Amino acid sequence: MDWSRDGFLLMPSAVYDGNRFKSERAPYPPTPQPRELADTEPVIGDIPRLDLSAERSKIDVLAGDLSAPAVGVYLQAQQRGVWLITDAQTNLGTTGLSFVERLDESRGEIIARFPGVRRYKYWLCDTLRTSNDRPATWTTGQSLSI
Repeated sequence: MDWSRDGFLLMPSAVYDGNRFKSERAPYPPTPQPRELADTEPVIGDIPRLDLSAERSKIDVLAGDLSAPAVGVYLQAQQRGVWLITDAQTNLGTTGLSFVERLDESRGEIIARFPGVRRYKYWLCDTLRTSNDRPATWTTGQSLSI
């Protein structure tokens, strides 16, 4: 899809407008620091988000991280939107949902994976935890039901 930084990305209960805010890594629980209380710019913890300035960024979550297994995008300039709504689980495991932003190509991609396999997972204010997700092991004749 045509994509720009003005696009609105929604992943229910986890990502709103791409969570595109200034972010700082902090231990759990994140608490405001004195300098933040004087600053008017929002600062969020290290949660899944699209990057504020990079040309490419990505959000990877599992369907169970969301209140509904869905990804929504709204393109203001085109007055168009789209939702991908899928099953949270399949016979292969928990569904993975991703959004990949490639601003240098004016592209955005919604990706569903069955099962969800992430390189990193979010865990208590840390988006760089190595994931223990495993891909499916297919056997002859096995199928996927969505």
